[in-house]
Amino acid sequence: MAYKDSPNKQLTAGIGAIASAINPITGMPASANMGNMPPQPSNTMGNANPVFNNPAMAAAQGVFGSTQMRQNSVTPFQQKPGQIKTVVGDLIDETIHENNTYKSNNLKDKISGMKYNVENLSEVQEDGKGQFMTTLDQDEFYGGPRPTSSTVTNYDQGSNAKRDTLRPFAGRYFYKN
Repeated sequence: MAYKDSPNKQLTAGIGAIASAINPITGMPASANMGNMPPQPSNTMGNANPVFNNPAMAAAQGVFGSTQMRQNSVTPFQQKPGQIKTVVGDLIDETIHENNTYKSNNLKDKISGMKYNVENLSEVQEDGKGQFMTTLDQDEFYGGPRPTSSTVTNYDQGSNAKRDTLRPFAGRYFYKN
């Protein structure tokens, strides 16, 4: 096969014509403007009988929402979510926590969120300096009575360790995403 007939050359020559490209699987023109709606299920096209009757589909829509509602609840992977501040009483999300850095009162330095498990942290609280979370004892839990002891025993800090206070490393607020 000569270079001029190479499939790679043909592919790269066609990259500029993406809008008029043909989907090799369906043979249909590729859509340049892709929305967030999935294609119509094949069991509802043409003369096909639907799998579920109308009352069952209405009940499912009541529980799970419509297709549009479900699709709108998913953030596309290309879109970056906005910064939403936490409010007093919020629990920090584990993934966000593990990817964050904090100011630690005990260590007087910045620490990784990986140092403490979210199970050992209080809900978000606020004072004059901004938002903060404190480490919890193994017998304490979210929303329980306010801790009175200055020491904690948990698997992150060990036995009778000084209770730590974590604050955002930059700014005064924690963020949900």
